Amino acid sequence: MPTEASNVSRAGITTSATGERHIPSSIRPDGSVRKEIRVRPGYRPPEDVELYKNRTAEAYKNRGQKLAKKLRQARDLQDKKEKGDALLPEQFQKVVKINELIRQLETLGFDSNGDKKSTEAES
Repeated sequence: MPTEASNVSRAGITTSATGERHIPSSIRPDGSVRKEIRVRPGYRPPEDVELYKNRTAEAYKNRGQKLAKKLRQARDLQDKKEKGDALLPEQFQKVVKINELIRQLETLGFDSNGDKKSTEAES
């Protein structure tokens, strides 16, 4: 079998120039040699299979972080307003929604700063 490897997978499977896949020979710690192993066409070892990630589930996990960002932006706008700077109508609406954002964060298990609540504090 040809030993020229064009690419190596995470499982250590190499593909030769002719398209054959094999695990190259190696030397064991005791000095004996493992022989080269051919891999059947179409076989994908578990190490090479990508993890499936559901976009909806990822968005569900990160929803607290997005609310914390909105809260941080609204507080920055509130500070700006208190200093006397003029705000656009959309920015003023964000400032008005601060209490609603805090309530939503608390229902998701975050404190008013956007940090995850510890389990000891809830007990």
